Formats: sequence, C-alpha cells, structure tokens
Amino acid sequence: MSSYLLALLCIAGGLFAAAIGDMASEEVRDRLDHLPHVILRLAALRLEPTERVVIYDDEWLPELIYILQGDEARPVTRLYHGARFAFGILVAARRIARDLHRAEPLTEDQLPSSQNVGRAEHLGLDDRQHLVNPDPIVLRMLLGTQLRHLREAAGVPPERAGYEIRASRSKISRMESGRVRFKARDLCDLLALYGVTDEQVRARLLDMAQQSSCPDWWAQYGDILPGWFENYLGLESVSSTIRTFEMQFVHGLFQTEDYARAVTLLGHWSAPPSEIERRVRLRLRRQELLTGKDPRRIWAVMDEAVLRRPVGGTTVMRTQLRHLVEAAALPHVTLQVIPFVRGGHAGASGSFTVLRFEEPDLPDVVYIEQLTGAVYLEQRPDVEHYLQVMDWLSGEALSPAASRRFIEQVAKET
Repeated sequence: MSSYLLALLCIAGGLFAAAIGDMASEEVRDRLDHLPHVILRLAALRLEPTERVVIYDDEWLPELIYILQGDEARPVTRLYHGARFAFGILVAARRIARDLHRAEPLTEDQLPSSQNVGRAEHLGLDDRQHLVNPDPIVLRMLLGTQLRHLREAAGVPPERAGYEIRASRSKISRMESGRVRFKARDLCDLLALYGVTDEQVRARLLDMAQQSSCPDWWAQYGDILPGWFENYLGLESVSSTIRTFEMQFVHGLFQTEDYARAVTLLGHWSAPPSEIERRVRLRLRRQELLTGKDPRRIWAVMDEAVLRRPVGGTTVMRTQLRHLVEAAALPHVTLQVIPFVRGGHAGASGSFTVLRFEEPDLPDVVYIEQLTGAVYLEQRPDVEHYLQVMDWLSGEALSPAASRRFIEQVAKET
C-alpha cells in the first residue's frame, strides 16, 4: 500500500472521528495527538535517511503538532489544515528539503578514500574559515571528525591508532568526538600513521589543534566539575538545538537561583556553602544560552512530576513555576507537559537530552546523566531511537499553549 493511500486513510479516519465527536473534545484530542507522527512518518519515507531526521525533527513535526493540537479552532478545522499541510509534504517532500536549505548527503566520491587522503579539499579543512569566531569546542569536534575520516580511509583500526600514541581505543574515541584537547605530538604521530604527508594539510590540522586548546569559560570551575560534565558543557555551548525530556527536576537552563540551590544541595549536602554557591553560579551562567544574542532553540518536554515536586519548599517552587511560564513565552523555547492522566509513556526510563549542531560534519549527540557519570551516544541507530522516543513524548504531551496554562494552574495550586 502506497504512502499516499495510507495517509488518505489516516486523515479520513481522523476527519470522521472529529466530525462525529466534536463535542467529545478529550477523545478527539487523544486521536489528534498521535496523528502528526503517523502522517509525518509516511511523508518521511520519501526522503533519504540523512535528510529524514533533520527535516522531520526540526521542521515538520513541531509545525504539524501545533496545527493539530492548537486550541484556537474546532477539531474539524484543525484537522483540515493539518491534512493540507501533510499532503503538501507528501507531494513535495524533496522540494521542501531543498527549500529549507539543508545540506545534501555526501556522495561516495566526496568521502575520504585511500586515493585522496591528505588532500585538503576532501578533508573539509576550509570549514574553519566559514566559522565566525570559531569556538574551541567546535574546532575540536571538527578536527576529531577529520581524524576519524582519515583513520577510516587509511583502514587503521582504533586499537592500532591508540597503540601508536601510547593510549587506548577509548582515547581515540574521545579524540574523534572532540572531547579532549589534542597534543601536537599525538596529532603528528596519527597523521604519519594515516599517511598524511601534505605539509599544508598537516600545518592546518596542527593550527586547528592549537586554537582548540584555548581554555573554556567554565575552566575556572575545574576544581568542582567532573570531566564527564565538562564534556556536556562544551557540547551544550556550541549546540544549535537542544531537545530534552525531564522526569525529576526542571531542566538546568530554566531553573531559578533558589531552585538551583535546592537541587545542588540534594547532590552535594556535605559541600561547604562557598562551593554550593559556585555551583549555583555555574548553573546560572549556562542560562546565557537562553538570553544571549544568538539564543539556542530549546524544546523541552517534562513529566507532571517535575511540576508537582516542591523542591526547596512551596515558595521556591511557586516562583520556579512562574519562571517556567515566562520562559515558555520566549520565541525560541517550546515547553510541553505530560500530565499524569495520560498514563505511562515512552520516557519512563529516565531523563535525556539530544543536542544538534549547525556544522554538518558534527553528528547529533544523546546525553544521559547518571549519579556518578554520563553516557554519550553518537551512533546513528542510537540517536534515531531517542529521537523517536522524543517524538512520541511530544505527541503524548499537552500542546505548548495548553502546557503553559497547565503550569499556571499548578502554580496557583502550589
């Protein structure tokens, strides 16, 4: 059965349900909540996998969710406009992809190979020249990506590369992910191993490594920051889009000072007051991502438990809830709440964050924080699985407008 026919059946069923159940708004809303995912997954089948993830997550899904979950019109009207939008995708998926100015996937002859190792035009070295005031984190990630391309093109396994620089496979993985600073000696040894002999290429890579070694703003907190969280700060600081799901606490980018202090005390109850205050200052400094000249796009979904748990006491929590309402009004912020009445959901296993970057060479990263460490996932199947879960959570949650009203109501009840 073609994707067109499947979409016709889905939309016809939704129209019928809305037409006969317009008075039963809750039941109709439940049907509409799942329809965006069904329609867009059908539309996305017409795209290449590399295009599918970007367009689906960043453009189509938010738009269609807003259309179908909006509160300004009757369900039949919302579904009518949603159907028009969805069929526009089905009919012109590739044209939409081009119109959104997304990068085309690299062809086989553009990827590094044993014949073109060492040629600057095949290494993406000029990417650095297109960055305005390149961040050290971005440079490390770009350099790591180039090293991975070189290693794979030369047919060198990670274990062999690690042995060459007197390190382990995990060290090579961290280097290729841009999570560690590069030593000139290690970089020279790896370039020699990979057969990179062009002096111009070697000089550019070494220059990138030197520039990427500049200290980050959070270096002043190095005595209280674990290494695994420093990595996250670096990724967060250069991301373009942050999608997050929270089960327990308000996300750090939305926390008030008093709420942040209460959360910090829960994990560091034995720390001296001076250290607690430094940790709070660090958390608040991160929030410049919301208020700076180039704010990040943040799409946060949270369980109702986050709103009901009075961290720091009722007064602190009431202020925090009002702050969430204000944050939800920002044009680059989307907040959604999954209420208890929706029952179980796909995010029951815990909180996680998906980070996306503007540079096409940098893959999406999934971040899962634990008590004494964190997990970073970059493999495409892992990332796609978490993006799928995030999509379902967004569909299960209240619409952004309804979520804002819900938070306001909880604040009044607190």
